[in-house]
Amino acid sequence: MTDRFIIKIAGVTIRVSSSNLRLSDDLELSYSSFLFPLNSSAVSDVFIDVVPLNGENTLSVPKIFDSGESWSMHKQDDRYYISYNRPSAEIPFWIARSNEEFTNITLFCNTHIAGEGKNNGIISNPVRYPLDQIILMYYLARHGGILIHASGIEINEKGYIFAGRSGAGKTTIAEQFIARRYSSLLSDDRVIIRETDHSFTVFGTPWPGKGGISQNENVPLSGIFFLHHSKNNCIEPLDAQSVLERILPVASIPWYDPGRMDDILKTCGNLIAGVPAYMVHFRPDTDVVNAFEDFLSGTLRT
Repeated sequence: MTDRFIIKIAGVTIRVSSSNLRLSDDLELSYSSFLFPLNSSAVSDVFIDVVPLNGENTLSVPKIFDSGESWSMHKQDDRYYISYNRPSAEIPFWIARSNEEFTNITLFCNTHIAGEGKNNGIISNPVRYPLDQIILMYYLARHGGILIHASGIEINEKGYIFAGRSGAGKTTIAEQFIARRYSSLLSDDRVIIRETDHSFTVFGTPWPGKGGISQNENVPLSGIFFLHHSKNNCIEPLDAQSVLERILPVASIPWYDPGRMDDILKTCGNLIAGVPAYMVHFRPDTDVVNAFEDFLSGTLRT
């Protein structure tokens, strides 16, 4: 049990602490390789202070986005507010208040809903989906990063991602590589890509798909592959316009927030210009791995 801990995702160090609440760092299994012991000398990028809710609300703060399911985004002046509600709940599960850079966040937690009286007053870590994804999306927008719906794999110290919307086959293609004894899978649903000095790195995330694959590893990105179900396995190159049309639907972009949207679109443009992209027409069996291996061999020869 602790009142503070650190989560590291895509090179971003998030320090979670509380001075008046007991926190649990007992996270889902997918977070295990992303959780680190507190080191007072470690440099943190994002600070989250967890405090009791105590009447905090967003009723007077203009709403800029509503997910229609569980969370909404509000903004007033240079402060953002994220409100998370469980279905039919009268009061929020939590409200997060952040500065514009998403480096300092106060997390107002409803201690009654979170476990007070049921778990000896211990607050089960609320820094998980959707809060951690929202924080990373906003923070990385200003630091050359973007969250992509894709599975990812490392082969010979090079990273490749297979991108697509829900149902496109991200987990399916990851399972085909596993069946062929590939073990260096980063994720089967979401990866983060970061730009540094005109090169790109792909990171695994703690947000897996049906396959439960989530590794805290990173590797230089060498190719983007968009998934399309087919009766035959075929890989074909895409021009920049075709890549743009396909990457926007699978990138996490706050279209409701012009400033952050522009930052991420700039990163998308650099990504399209800097990393080759292809369409993968595939059927769900291990033959697609053969096709991919043959494609890589041919690319290396040329």
